[in-house]
Amino acid sequence: MAEEEKGLQSATEEIQSAEDYVAAINRLKETTVPKDQYDKLVKDHEVVVKALAGEGPVPEGVQKQAQRPSTDELIKKFVDAGENNLTNAEYVKTALELRQAIIDEGGTDPFLPNGAKIRPTPQDIAGAQKVADTMQSWLDEATDETGKIDPELFNAFLRKGIADDSQFVKARLGASKPRSR
Repeated sequence: MAEEEKGLQSATEEIQSAEDYVAAINRLKETTVPKDQYDKLVKDHEVVVKALAGEGPVPEGVQKQAQRPSTDELIKKFVDAGENNLTNAEYVKTALELRQAIIDEGGTDPFLPNGAKIRPTPQDIAGAQKVADTMQSWLDEATDETGKIDPELFNAFLRKGIADDSQFVKARLGASKPRSR
C-alpha cells in the first residue's frame, strides 16, 4: 500500500511538472523572438555602433533621418513659401513633409479639423490621409528617375485632381444666408 501511494504521488508530481514545463514553454514563446530575428538585430546593432564610432558606413535609415529637415525648418519654409518662390510641387512637398514631421513628433495632424468643440471623426482622419496620399501620388508621378520633380507635370495633376466647385460653394452660402425683410 505504501508503494502504491508513492507511485501515485510521483505520478502526480510528474503531471504537475509536465504542466509547469508546458507553461514555461508557452511563457518563452510569448517573450522571445526567433533566432534569425535576433541575429539580424545584433548585426544591425553592430553596424550602428561601428558607424557611431566612425569605423563603418552609416546605415541608410539613419542617413535619411539625418538628412531630413527639422520641423522648425519646414515651418519656416512653408510660411515663407512666397518669399522663397516655391513652385506648387515644392509647396505641396513641404506641406506633406511638415505634416509627417508633426505627426512623428506626436502632434495633431494639421490636415484634420481642429477647434475647442471639434473632434476629428474617423471620416475626417480617412479624408485627411486620402488627401495626403493623393498629393503624394501626384508628386511621385511628376518625379523623374533622378528624383527631380517636374513642376509643370505636377501642376497638370493638380489641375486635374482639384475640381472647381466655387459655383456650388457660392450657391450653398447664398442659400444659407438669412433673407432680408
